[in-house]
Amino acid sequence: MSLTTDPNDPKLKEGQKNETGQHEIYLVLSEEERAKGFIQPVRNSYVHVGRKIEMKGGTIEPLPREEAKRYGDPDKYVAFLRYPESESPLVGKALTQEEVDNMGKYFGGCGAVTSMGQALSETYARDPKFYGATYCTGCNKHLPVDEFVWDGTNQKVGSIQEIKEWPKDQDEPHSLKESFKKEIEDLINRHSLENGSDTPDFILAEYLTGCLENFNKTLQAREKWWGREINHKVEEK
Repeated sequence: MSLTTDPNDPKLKEGQKNETGQHEIYLVLSEEERAKGFIQPVRNSYVHVGRKIEMKGGTIEPLPREEAKRYGDPDKYVAFLRYPESESPLVGKALTQEEVDNMGKYFGGCGAVTSMGQALSETYARDPKFYGATYCTGCNKHLPVDEFVWDGTNQKVGSIQEIKEWPKDQDEPHSLKESFKKEIEDLINRHSLENGSDTPDFILAEYLTGCLENFNKTLQAREKWWGREINHKVEEK
């Protein structure tokens, strides 16, 4: 197994064709990018806990066989999870009997613990959403990252959480602000919103983060001036 920092490396596409086993080559962030600091702890191993279907405030409805055909094998799907309007434009999800029986719980995981090298671990720590799938030693194949949690925690691989107790042997992150700013930067880049002003995405992300901070400071100063609680809410009339 080898590593590359070039997303256009021709070996990436060729080396990731196998459906089982590890890939021949993996993409990681450069040392320079990783040296900018981590927004999550550097963790070297994760556990395959499986999938978890969340209700999301929705309702489970029977799925007639004729309707089940729309989602593939009519013998596979037995119910439909209809999401609330707050999840729009998503409507819902067809469910198997196993998914119905395990609603809100992890299922299908093999329980294996997989360890990885430092460069891969640091890439996750710098940009938790860098990878969409990761390798499981127990299943001997790559699976979606949300089927795994970091070993010794309940945190899903690929997620960003506020860390209350940072590992003593690691430097603390800049702040949760940095992860927020990184997500804004990625969002701007993904939708090419920097093109309207010809301004780099990281500069726009810094500006928008600053706007939010200044708004919060202004609001707090105003409430302090009026002698009100910072969390004061104006009653609707």
